Amino acid sequence: MERIIERYERYSYAEKRLNMTEDETQENWNLEFPKLVARIELLQRNISNYVGEDLDPLSLRELQSLEQQLDTALKRIRTRKNQLMHESISELQKKIIGLPLASISFLVNLLFLRRARNKKLFLNLPQKQEYRAMASITYC
Repeated sequence: MERIIERYERYSYAEKRLNMTEDETQENWNLEFPKLVARIELLQRNISNYVGEDLDPLSLRELQSLEQQLDTALKRIRTRKNQLMHESISELQKKIIGLPLASISFLVNLLFLRRARNKKLFLNLPQKQEYRAMASITYC
């Protein structure tokens, strides 16, 4: 709703500006300047609230509204992150399909060894020569 009102005001001001004289334009800027300063202050206050600063003067209703806005933003962020992860997984699966079978088995073994080493289980694995060779390869 607020966006619609802002758009209406923008278009109505644009129409008025076309028909104004220079004196009227100066008066318009004199009226517009305090509005812009107030808007900037409001936006700065909102930003500080979003990062958790200056929460003391807020009422319970304002805090609940802020919490709801942050929850909504967090949901959008998580949705976008999940979407990107799914796209990445799909691309990797397509690449895996194109790999030869020997490369796939090598990657599976390498992943298994890296997980085992990360969990300190590497010491309990059978120490075959091929495992040692694969474990010595490190990737970033």
